[in-house]
Amino acid sequence: NVSTWRKHWKFSYKDRSKKAMKAQSKEKALEYCGKTVKDDEADAILIGSYYVNQGYLDELETHDYY
Repeated sequence: NVSTWRKHWKFSYKDRSKKAMKAQSKEKALEYCGKTVKDDEADAILIGSYYVNQGYLDELETHDYY
């Protein structure tokens, strides 16, 4: 669900337009990984990071690579 990962990243919902949400994605991705990326790439980074981290916290996966 889109709202799930956006809430995790603390998106502002004052302006719910697609353009505003994409701009926030780009800003959050820049803060998170230090790279300027396109809007769809930013969404992918944030979605992927959310699910990897949430899966770890919910003990659905481990990060042991031994």
